[in-house]
Amino acid sequence: MATDPTIFIIFEVGLLIVLSSLGSEIFKKLRLPGVIGAIVVGLFIGGPGGLGIVTDLTVINILAVLGSILILFVTGLEFDATAFWKVGKKAFFLTTFGVLLSVLFGYGIGILLGWSWQEAILLGAVLSPSGTSVIAAIISSEKVIKTKIGSTLLTAVILDDIEGILILTIVLGVISEGAFSVTNLFRIGVIAFLFIFGSIFIGSKVFPTMLKRFERVLSVEVFFAVLLGLGLILAFISTQVGLAAVTGAFIMGAIIPYEKFGEKLANRLLMMKEI
Repeated sequence: MATDPTIFIIFEVGLLIVLSSLGSEIFKKLRLPGVIGAIVVGLFIGGPGGLGIVTDLTVINILAVLGSILILFVTGLEFDATAFWKVGKKAFFLTTFGVLLSVLFGYGIGILLGWSWQEAILLGAVLSPSGTSVIAAIISSEKVIKTKIGSTLLTAVILDDIEGILILTIVLGVISEGAFSVTNLFRIGVIAFLFIFGSIFIGSKVFPTMLKRFERVLSVEVFFAVLLGLGLILAFISTQVGLAAVTGAFIMGAIIPYEKFGEKLANRLLMMKEI
């Protein structure tokens, strides 16, 4: 009997939830980050050389993006936005060193493999961005988000997205035109800077007062639904200025006052984030 493709996708999603949850729990028992267990399960049942149980990745990819956005949104709720100003300098130097090291490493590997310099430098540029959602999930699960180390690492991860985009812009310009466009690079840098720091500065000043007014006229359920919706909207806006969606979600979470609203919202989203 033929199976409805929609129903089969539901089966695949259910299977992924069960197996990834079990894999995450096993890794936690081994005192390892649970997110690594979920990744291993995903590779085993659907990755290259895996069992091939999951074949239609359309819906899975949508859920993966949504999951990454929720992880960074909840992480942002637990993050003090003022920490950007406190640890920004350390995070910048940490990120810059890591990005340059990744580019040099990728370039060296490419040259050793006999690739052209264009292919080698492109490999380095692709390796430079970090797995933002994975790192955020690990930091959050290890309960170090509110420590100075956790704040520095998380800020560095967000800055890494920006530097990764700038590096990739330079490399693609050099490969396609033989030289990179200073104007284009400057434009991307300014937009990224204005979006991130403008959102944090304006949001931290305006958002608390606005949320208090919303809270008075909206029911609890609708109020928290609006906050979640705003997180998704800012994630979309983030992609329109050339940044990752998770960056916008993190910023929205960070500018929501934790003591007043963020903690309650984080608790409501915790189960969804873990799935």
